[in-house]
Amino acid sequence: MTTFDFTLGAYSYVGAQNEYVYSAIIVGHLFIINILLLNFMIAILSTTIEVMSADGSFQYKIQLYNYCERFMLAFETPAYGELVIHAPPLNIFCVLLLPFVVSPKAMEKAS
Repeated sequence: MTTFDFTLGAYSYVGAQNEYVYSAIIVGHLFIINILLLNFMIAILSTTIEVMSADGSFQYKIQLYNYCERFMLAFETPAYGELVIHAPPLNIFCVLLLPFVVSPKAMEKAS
């Protein structure tokens, strides 16, 4: 907790000989700590961007494959495509189609 208080500059003036010198030390300390923390944040962000840019194109291809595998197979039979095409507020009505899933002809008529 003391280290966290030091980074915020939460010092007390109790026991200080000269308050002006003490204030100057606090201002200098806060200035240096803020620069140090800013440099630390930039280092973390640059490392993250480097890792993500190297892995990004591969992840894109994985997600595209998952999308095609999930939705394109469902659209081969238009009646079953109704179960995956609707957005989340409307897909609650797809529950009404579930009893007809067992038969493709019944599913086509119900959808």
